[in-house]
Amino acid sequence: MSARVTADLAGPATAAVRTAVRTAVRTAVPFTAATPARTGPATWAQQHLLLLIDELAPATETLNVRFRVDLRAGLTEAEVLRALGHLVEAFDALRTVLSRPDGGPAVQVVAASGELTVGIVEAATDGDARAAADRAVHDLGTRPFDVCGEPWIRVALVRAGHRPRHLAVSLCHLAVDHTGATWVLNHLRASLARPHLAARAPESAHQPLDEVDWESSPAGRRHGERAVDQQAAALAAMPQTMLPRPTATLDPAQGPRYRYLQFESPALALATQALATRHNVSPTAVLWAGVCAVAGHVSSLDRAFLQLTVGNRSPRNRLAVGHLTQDVPATVDLTSVDTSMDTSVDTSVDLADTGFGDLVARAGVAVPQAVRFAQYPPAEREARRRAIELDRGVRFDLTCWLNDRRARARLVHGGEQPSAAVLAEAAGHTQWRWVEGSPNSTSTYFVFADDAGRALRLSVTLDAAILPPAEAVAWLHGLERLLCTATTTDVGPADLADLTGLVPDARGAAWAMVDHSWAHLPAVAEVMGAVAGGRIDVEVAATPSGPRLVAHVAAELLAGAPSAGPADAVEALHRRVVAALGGVRTAVAPHRYAVHAGLPTGPGAAGWQGVPLLLESSGRPTP
Repeated sequence: MSARVTADLAGPATAAVRTAVRTAVRTAVPFTAATPARTGPATWAQQHLLLLIDELAPATETLNVRFRVDLRAGLTEAEVLRALGHLVEAFDALRTVLSRPDGGPAVQVVAASGELTVGIVEAATDGDARAAADRAVHDLGTRPFDVCGEPWIRVALVRAGHRPRHLAVSLCHLAVDHTGATWVLNHLRASLARPHLAARAPESAHQPLDEVDWESSPAGRRHGERAVDQQAAALAAMPQTMLPRPTATLDPAQGPRYRYLQFESPALALATQALATRHNVSPTAVLWAGVCAVAGHVSSLDRAFLQLTVGNRSPRNRLAVGHLTQDVPATVDLTSVDTSMDTSVDTSVDLADTGFGDLVARAGVAVPQAVRFAQYPPAEREARRRAIELDRGVRFDLTCWLNDRRARARLVHGGEQPSAAVLAEAAGHTQWRWVEGSPNSTSTYFVFADDAGRALRLSVTLDAAILPPAEAVAWLHGLERLLCTATTTDVGPADLADLTGLVPDARGAAWAMVDHSWAHLPAVAEVMGAVAGGRIDVEVAATPSGPRLVAHVAAELLAGAPSAGPADAVEALHRRVVAALGGVRTAVAPHRYAVHAGLPTGPGAAGWQGVPLLLESSGRPTP
């Protein structure tokens, strides 16, 4: 997928649909809710999603949730329409639009009554009706929602011989996340589905504005503050990016920039559950650890991070029809030893000394800790993030995600650990393929994990300008081999290259790892020179705290900065440099700015020797 969450439960549209549809009309379904009209702020999760909507606009259709419901035989059209009216009456999120007055904070506006417009599609035969329903799902779901101008639900009823056969449904992602969409689907299945399913419909009427009430309560505010603190700690420790590479220029003839890979592996299903059982962690922690190990190996990083997409469901809201999902970064140290299991300290693992099993164990601490604090006020988190970026001199590349939607861990083979032979046989059934997707995305790589019978299905969105398609396939095969081998054998760092078949990115003398991030010195100088409007040279200095970048700049380049003195001018330059790092994966801001009274006398940093030094400053704001 090209964005955070999707629930495309319908089959693919076919060319036969176009000839199957005879007529298309609309009917209005009136509704009157038992509760009055309400207004209130957007939930934290909706505020979080609005940041992505604004980033993707106007092509936000990739965020839509869509599915098909096959209707039970014997239903009348009046019964189907009445069920749709009851659905909208039951859930505020389906009667909501946003108001964003004067560009201010978003406000939810929940209607008490109105009409749901339902398209009526007539197909020739039952076979044509299913194809027509798939086409209707596609048509409804591939148009962006006007979140301020239309309700967050679209429905079409597909008939054959004037008898109801299918419903096509598309929901705005602001209305539902993956779990919320499941409750909408179950609500319809309970009364309309074929076959008649005893699907559990939501028992609770917890509504989005009820969640807002909790978020603004003392308990909610305390939770939000702790969540922001936890995420700030992760941001203070993790690399700037997991793929410190320049963005390649792609030939359009080679295909679209954003590619969609589907990888189904029975072996991964066995390995993730076996490792989860052995280490008493969740399958999510196992998969997260595996992706971090592969990505960290490829980029030769001493720390790894991967954002988790978390549903934020609790006894309070677990049956709510709404959007509660937010992203949270979780990080793991791949080099320093930490034998403590105390969650109040750094949750890290020494991959170099103790192997992949310990990485899984540490992930079993780090992942639940991140999940626990994944519900937070986005504006406050963003303010802390910007302050940390300014202090560290980076712009975080938060475009790598894991969204694990699998069921809870269960034992396989009656609780027996799979043998190497069983895993090898299962790996022989792995299948992968490229699928179609949107050309609009914000992901470097986004891994969705789902149960697929006895297999684990990984659906991966990737940016081919950063992660070439062939390499992405190699990542997944390497991940499979790593987890399968770790199930039966101790795996250490020396094994990663052989197991994954991946060669770490080449780093020459022009690269330096500083503050857990890779910096390409010419790229740093280029960014700074463009910002300052003149030559700047960068070098690496050894310090007791590790390597640090020092930038040499002529005082005349600071003359135009709005400041009351040289130190303020350096701070202004630092702010501009950090701002310019957005989208640049190979550069960070220097730790120190050496301001000289004249111009260099020779090439490179050595050319500044002998040029009078006026000021040396970090450029960071004074706490």
